[in-house]
Amino acid sequence: MPPPPEVLLIEDEPGLVMTLTDLLANQGYQVKSAADGIRGFELASQGAFDLIILDIMLPGRDGFEVCRGLRQLGIQTPIIMLTARGQERDRVLGLDLGADDYIPKPFSAGELLARIRTALRHHREWGHDTAELDAEIRRAAEVQQRLLPQTLPSMKTLDYAGFCLPAQRIGGDYYDFLAPQAGKLVLLVADVSGKGMAAALLMASIHACIRTHAPILGDDSGQVVVECNRLFFKATNQERFATLFYAVYHDLSRQFTYSSAGHETAFLVKSGAASVKDCVCMPSMTAPIGLFPEIPPLSTTLHLNPGDWLALFSDGVPDALDSSGKQFGADRLLEVVLQYRSQTAEGMSGVILSEIKNHVGQTPQFDDMTLIVARVM
Repeated sequence: MPPPPEVLLIEDEPGLVMTLTDLLANQGYQVKSAADGIRGFELASQGAFDLIILDIMLPGRDGFEVCRGLRQLGIQTPIIMLTARGQERDRVLGLDLGADDYIPKPFSAGELLARIRTALRHHREWGHDTAELDAEIRRAAEVQQRLLPQTLPSMKTLDYAGFCLPAQRIGGDYYDFLAPQAGKLVLLVADVSGKGMAAALLMASIHACIRTHAPILGDDSGQVVVECNRLFFKATNQERFATLFYAVYHDLSRQFTYSSAGHETAFLVKSGAASVKDCVCMPSMTAPIGLFPEIPPLSTTLHLNPGDWLALFSDGVPDALDSSGKQFGADRLLEVVLQYRSQTAEGMSGVILSEIKNHVGQTPQFDDMTLIVARVM
């Protein structure tokens, strides 16, 4: 048998407190009371109650301030506001601040009890819906993780690794490794605008498009990006877009052909590079995919040498903020690559992630972070 609902009564009229306490206790509720807004807020902020009955005219802190403060803390306990003031603007303000219901004094016991039952029922239903949504998001996150590379195609002259850390449980960043033909490796980083479920669904559409066209179009990285743009433009409105960096690496010749549609600048760290200034930029060539019905099939080819490093990433990596609002920055990322260039790709990936975490500290992650690093052998 479930425990009786616990009600917090924040009211400064002693007679009304006694009357309501007896009424609610007779209905099976457990009641605790506070005679002022400061004490009431302190008790309510602990989040241990099933319902709060809150007077507006309170000493110390009025009911509006208490309601606003609780919602700012994320306390979702149902609140019924209780007051002798029956003006419409007061009712509207209370509801806008997060109250679930509003009843003016004087009131009948039957009406108050009915409103309490309704508020508790709605909260239970909301909690059930929230639990179902949470389970759906968890399953979606599991599916999204399976879309990321599960195995790494073997290359004789390239050691590579990557990671993707969504800001929420699901996100719009995506990276991939695939071998469309023998001796060739596709490296891909994509970043869909926005976050959450909508971005994740669009990311899945890019995944499907790449997996369809990469084996057919082979080395033509520019045309692969063109096909992804056509699909994305048809599937979305112009408020949604994605940046995309797509490259094909030839294992025997160490040739690297890439296309970049609105994506964060990638970098080639040459084996002889002594500082960040010596690193080769690989900037965007076209607009992001999804903004226009057509984009040109542009690409660039580089010849890589043993000891070179590639760094491909989404903007969430350089834009990662510490508590003062300072960005991690692309230069710092390149400094890490230069300092630890003797590492394996997996080791480099781990070092960079550790450096980012040390930079941000306890600051919440606000954007998805995706990175690919590759060492030419």
